[in-house]
Amino acid sequence: MKKMNLSKIVLLLIAVFLTGCEDPNNNCSQQFLSSYKTIQEEFSSLVSIDSDQQQLDQYLQRLETFLAEHKNVSCKSNGEKISPTKEIENFLVKHSKSFEVIYGVGGDKVIYGDDNRVDVMDSTNSSFRLLANSTAAQISSTKIASDGALPTDTIGVSMGLCSDQKFHKQINPARCSGFLVGPDLLVTAGHCVQNENDCANYQWAFGFYRGVTNLASDQVYKCRKIISQKLDSRSKADYALIQLDRVVKDRAPLKFRSIGKIAENAPLVVIGHPSGLPTKITDGANVRDNKNEVFFSANLDTFGGNSGSAVFNTQTGTVEGILVRGETDYISHTRPDGSTCRKVKVCSNSGCRGEDVTRITTVEGLIPNAPLEVAEVFEGIFESNFETVNLGGVLSFHSYQYKKYNLAGRKFLGQCALIVSSFPSPKDWTESVVADCQSGEEELAAVYQTFKELVL
Repeated sequence: MKKMNLSKIVLLLIAVFLTGCEDPNNNCSQQFLSSYKTIQEEFSSLVSIDSDQQQLDQYLQRLETFLAEHKNVSCKSNGEKISPTKEIENFLVKHSKSFEVIYGVGGDKVIYGDDNRVDVMDSTNSSFRLLANSTAAQISSTKIASDGALPTDTIGVSMGLCSDQKFHKQINPARCSGFLVGPDLLVTAGHCVQNENDCANYQWAFGFYRGVTNLASDQVYKCRKIISQKLDSRSKADYALIQLDRVVKDRAPLKFRSIGKIAENAPLVVIGHPSGLPTKITDGANVRDNKNEVFFSANLDTFGGNSGSAVFNTQTGTVEGILVRGETDYISHTRPDGSTCRKVKVCSNSGCRGEDVTRITTVEGLIPNAPLEVAEVFEGIFESNFETVNLGGVLSFHSYQYKKYNLAGRKFLGQCALIVSSFPSPKDWTESVVADCQSGEEELAAVYQTFKELVL
């Protein structure tokens, strides 16, 4: 029998001792709880206009030390499970220079990469389907019969498409697209409604989906007047805001950006009527060029007929702009018998010219979205559904913007920070608080009340 050396015996005894002392209920150790409480409390010091990069760097170092000491710890305190590792790692990735990551997402228009167009009822995203409810097709009054019937011509016939092309058996009576921004207000492209004749001769149909061949009277609205319109060849501004003949029934106005710019490479979805077809939802795109102040470019799968379509930030469901122009739609294809038909032009996701989107913030006459209820705002901020902005200090926040004010916050390790700031000087904070997300509802609600009092 071999002799076991003394060091191995000691290690074995220690292992047995530690195993025997394990908490069968997996309660957190006091040492862990003390360290965890410290990094929670130090987070609040970063939620300040006085915080600087040095302070952030020091905090990041303490987080790294905490991870080294408590890697993958998952335990209970007062019956509540605490597992901070992944959250801290994500925080380090977003804020530390030593953790670099590159974020990405995987007037004629075109297909970029895969053809992502789907009919509304075929979309697996319920949020997109709800947004589609507030989008409309511009259709000539001559194409809507007295009983609401639409022309039966298919896009395959009217546009000479090859028989293997997507949607080639669907009808395509629409000319442009538009979307609801108020009870009776609609935004579209400026080249879709250039004058009073366009206002008078075209109607707006909601719910023109696949299979719809007759429009009910409560689906169709006329243009009462043009509130603002611009089609500028120099600046490339292209938008129109019109008033409909009555309040739109059972369809909610869409949320839209009122200040600032969409983030670089942000994911996008567009909803409208490519080539005049029934409503299509098209996601899988992202911002490609964000430099111009009037418009941005993207690799959206859009076509003539999509002009005026709402382009949404996929993550927030907020309208970022209006689809207005892009690459050539179709190319000619020669059949074996020598005859020709047309096929969709296909580009790589980074190829061709891209599709241009007029920024919604340039549209004159838009009234900013009214404040949401406190529960909706808190969900958007603390579940990270709102856009990320920098409001002074060294941290980014999720921000709800109304008029010139921001209500912004973020959540980290069970702590909820909420601030009110004045735009365009975000560092002029009116009020701020950091509270426990579960027990600090009253403190957080007080900041929201300040926000409402300022904007109303």
